[in-house]
Amino acid sequence: RGGWGWTSDRIFHGRRRGPYAAIAVTAAAGFALLALAGPLHWLILLACVAILGLSAAGFQGVGLSLLAEIGGRRAGAASGLVNALSFLGAALMVPLCGQLLDAGASFATLFAILAALSLLTATITLAGTYTVVVNASRAVGSLTLGGASGTQTLTIAAPGALSLGSSGPGSTINPNGVLDQAGGRLQQGAPATVVNG
Repeated sequence: RGGWGWTSDRIFHGRRRGPYAAIAVTAAAGFALLALAGPLHWLILLACVAILGLSAAGFQGVGLSLLAEIGGRRAGAASGLVNALSFLGAALMVPLCGQLLDAGASFATLFAILAALSLLTATITLAGTYTVVVNASRAVGSLTLGGASGTQTLTIAAPGALSLGSSGPGSTINPNGVLDQAGGRLQQGAPATVVNG
C-alpha cells in the first residue's frame, strides 16, 4: 500500500486514477497467471501470490484517496458504500465459487473470471462520466481535465476557488473535459490549453 501511495504521489504527481488502474491490471495479470498455469512449481505460485498481494490486497490506500477526491462533500458516504459493496462481494464470492466448483468448473476458470473482473475495474477507473466538485479553496500545480471517453466535469461551486500554479506544466482541458464555473472562482497562474475534439 505504501508503495502504491508513493507511486501515486511521486510518479503520477498526485493523480490517483492511473495508479488505481495499474493496480487493477497487475491483479488481472496475477489472476491470469494462475488461470493459465497447470500444476505449479512452488516458486511460480509464490510469484503469483506476491503479485496479487501487491495489487488485489493493496489497493485500499489509493482507492480510498481517489474516493475522497471525487466524493467531495459525500466522500464519507461514497467510501462507506464502496467498503460495504466490497465486503458483500467478498462474502458472496466464496459460496459462489464453491457452487461453481461443485458444478464442474475448474480453478482455472475461476481465476480467469477474476482476471476479467480486474480488467473491467481498470476500464471503469479510466473512463466514465462523473463530476468532481470543488466547494472550498484549493490550489493545484496544474490541471488535466478530460479522459479518453465519457464526460469528466470539474465544477467549481461557490464559495469554492481553484488556484492553478504558475510554475510547472500548464493546464489542459481535453475534448471530454468540462469546466463548470458554478459561482466559484478560477485563478490561473499559467495559461491553459484547450484541446478541441
